Amino acid sequence: MSTVCILIRTAPGNDPEALEMAMALAAFEHKISLLFQGAGIFWLLNTQEARKPGGKSPAKIINALPMYDCETVYYAEDDLQAFNIPAASINKLAQPLSNPQIPSLLSSAQYCLSF
Repeated sequence: MSTVCILIRTAPGNDPEALEMAMALAAFEHKISLLFQGAGIFWLLNTQEARKPGGKSPAKIINALPMYDCETVYYAEDDLQAFNIPAASINKLAQPLSNPQIPSLLSSAQYCLSF
């Protein structure tokens, strides 16, 4: 199947559409990589509550990604400093990616989606 890179640049909202799309694509055997950039890095914070009553916590959804074979998860390394986020606060599934490495990740995918 195809390779898809999903860029998440917006902070968590009420509904996790981008992550649900990633899991759905992976369920149909597409190879998924996720890059959290800018305000999107807030999805990766370990201690988060659901954004609406009866909703899903962003942290729980991130932790469920490996069950859907979404194990290639990155964040823009420079955003830690930009938002003053300690590295220990970021989910362990995500790996840092430097700005020079990001174009390589994007060019390796057949499709790129941005949220």
